[in-house]
Amino acid sequence: MADAIAINTSEPTVNSLPDALDSLAHTGLARLTRGLSPTAGLLAWHDWAIHLAISPGKQRKLLDKALDKQQRFTRYALRATATPHCTKCVEPLEQDRRFVDPAWQQWPFNLIHQGFLLQQQWWHNATTGVRGVSRHHEDLVTFAGRQWLDMWSPVNFP
Repeated sequence: MADAIAINTSEPTVNSLPDALDSLAHTGLARLTRGLSPTAGLLAWHDWAIHLAISPGKQRKLLDKALDKQQRFTRYALRATATPHCTKCVEPLEQDRRFVDPAWQQWPFNLIHQGFLLQQQWWHNATTGVRGVSRHHEDLVTFAGRQWLDMWSPVNFP
């Protein structure tokens, strides 16, 4: 045990042109991604995608949820067309204040925001609870999926 391996904790030195090129590329990538590792994101996504691809039970559950949400949305759309102030088919999360303006309760904006919220729920179900995905990767994929959906939220468009 006396021959333990020493870990070099000093900064790597640039000794050659290839090292300098690697350093320059990594610096540029860090600036572009604001320090986020694209490798970590891709590893998380691959972990999730591969485990989802080999989980027919989860796929079936997602299909059932998609069909259920489509039916709920269709029923809501028919009710909302006939009765302007009918009950919503889905409520936003408590902290979600994007759709509090009364204009979102009027046709056609009520359909737009209800469809978005149903889609958001489905993606949450798709990115969580996939057997075999590490907790850390699940958190990353769920967070990235939520950010991607929020980017396309109807409140971001005139």
